[in-house]
Amino acid sequence: MAVLQTHNGYYLWKYIPSAPAAGIFAALFLIATAAHAWRIHTTKAKFCIAFTVGCFLEFVGYCARASASNKTGKLMPYIIQNLFILISPALFAASIYMTLGRIIRSINGEKYSLIRVNWLTKTFVIGDVLSFLVQGGSAGLMINTSTAKMGQDIVVAGLCIQIIMFGLFVVVALIFQSRMRSNPTPASYHPEIPWKQSLNMLYIVSVLIMIRSIFRVVEFVMGYDGYPLTHEWTLYIFDSVLMVTVTAIFYWRYPSDLQNTKGESDFFAKFKDVRRPRTYPCEKGLSTLDVGTKIILETINALIESIQKDVMEIHEKIGVSDTRKAVMKTARGDINEVPTKLTTTPNIPRGLDEESLAQWIQRYINFFGALMSIATTIFLSGLAQYPAFGQ
Repeated sequence: MAVLQTHNGYYLWKYIPSAPAAGIFAALFLIATAAHAWRIHTTKAKFCIAFTVGCFLEFVGYCARASASNKTGKLMPYIIQNLFILISPALFAASIYMTLGRIIRSINGEKYSLIRVNWLTKTFVIGDVLSFLVQGGSAGLMINTSTAKMGQDIVVAGLCIQIIMFGLFVVVALIFQSRMRSNPTPASYHPEIPWKQSLNMLYIVSVLIMIRSIFRVVEFVMGYDGYPLTHEWTLYIFDSVLMVTVTAIFYWRYPSDLQNTKGESDFFAKFKDVRRPRTYPCEKGLSTLDVGTKIILETINALIESIQKDVMEIHEKIGVSDTRKAVMKTARGDINEVPTKLTTTPNIPRGLDEESLAQWIQRYINFFGALMSIATTIFLSGLAQYPAFGQ
């Protein structure tokens, strides 16, 4: 039977830690580590590496805690479990902070951010690193009776930094969401950019980590003889369970679709040939209507080029001569002799000779291009009736 031991006449523990409870959470965090590592491997979301490292440190911390059940007088298991369980949420926070910046960029909402996006992630990560270093540096002080009180005070300072940074983070996220709701960007409507779900996920995990950090502050303020440090269940309820929940929620709403760092979502990055340019010369006096016209005309040109490219690909695959023969058979009504892949082509005018094929294709393209231009002109003329659109 395990008994409470001393280290140089000093009790490191106020109770005998539960090996089964620590083993359960070690297994849960090992699963979380493997799951998040697999997510990073499949999605290439490298900004989530810090989160995965945090899961692994939690696993190591609870392994050390489980082993300390029979070694309450040993210093090393106590230091490892105390340090790793304490600082792991700071690594969770690093990935959470980086996620907000990607959410903002994915929907082109940089102008709605309270802090400039280029500095947003840096500001919060620097604060997170500071909190990490302060908490980590105090671990050695808490194992000495003469410096234990100083170590506790330093840990409280590090936790307060973490709470302040998370509070500011939530405020920035809420202001951004409020501004986006009042004046949404076009990209924010796209269903393949899960920015609202990602923001809700950030709110939930941020609140959970803040609750955990507040508990830890209370724990250390009350001291070694306080209720939290003399009753093990408080750690598992207000730290372990909350952090496992954070890893599960983050995995559920994994922000892999927001990892593009060039200011675009991964969805829009697929359409680089026809996407809207990031900037237009509005500063030179062009109205919004002029810019809109430029965007639509560029899109029409890109679509026409795409049609021409498709025609050339068909010629390359089945041969120009085969295409001409199919056209002639279609014109004569011999539809059964036409290759299957060509039976869905538009009706070709009867009497078309082989030499006119290229001209007919060009007329086809020009006809639809003209239709699109006319439709665009009518649309813009309608908008011009409303001066607000041109401001």
